[in-house]
Amino acid sequence: MSEIVEFLRGKGRDGAGRRLSDIWAMNDAELERSHDYIQWLFPLDEPSGANPGAPVLAAEDVAAIRKDQVIRANIRRSLDRMLGFFGFAWGGERRTLVLSPYFPQQAANWLSTGNHNFLRMTRILRCLVLVGEPDAARALLAALEAIYKRGYSRVIGPRSLEFWQRAVEPPAGG
Repeated sequence: MSEIVEFLRGKGRDGAGRRLSDIWAMNDAELERSHDYIQWLFPLDEPSGANPGAPVLAAEDVAAIRKDQVIRANIRRSLDRMLGFFGFAWGGERRTLVLSPYFPQQAANWLSTGNHNFLRMTRILRCLVLVGEPDAARALLAALEAIYKRGYSRVIGPRSLEFWQRAVEPPAGG
């Protein structure tokens, strides 16, 4: 089993020696300051430009993740943690996202022009599609599009929005 699959299952450690549960327990300030966990929570099938030592999903990793309900549940829990960080909350039955009561204070931390969290958002969206959680990716994209239209278009910019939209497209060949 690969290092990233073991980590996502909750049994391994990331490059900094943390377990999945350690990252879930980080407070928002720690999540904002740390730049090496997001690639472990939401790995992709291509190298990270920001963290060259981050894991890269091989085709067999993607297949294993898609079949493993424990890993899928852990990815959903990681998503929930990050949604809280960004100020979103699930509406009825995990189908839609709404702004949490904390959105204004959370948005102050990430919703600014050129913010590095825009790249994190792209990674999260793409990973969700890769690992078989496209409904969650579409719900997040819909929430991002809503805040874009709600007065944040200048902050987010059309380029970031386009990256987010492309991130939810089905992967080539599947």
